[in-house]
Amino acid sequence: MLTRAARRHQRSGKGEPLVHAIQALHGQRIVLPRQQVYRPDEDLLEVRYRRFREAS
Repeated sequence: MLTRAARRHQRSGKGEPLVHAIQALHGQRIVLPRQQVYRPDEDLLEVRYRRFREAS
């Protein structure tokens, strides 16, 4: 899905920074905050991801 979004933005002339940002994350480890209070709410992340998938 990110690839599709990146391609769509790239055609609009806005996507090059997005493409580079995504490529820079390739193979990188995502580290969550140690304290639970600073971590994202998993239920809200699920809702946002579902909306993202439905929009594409």
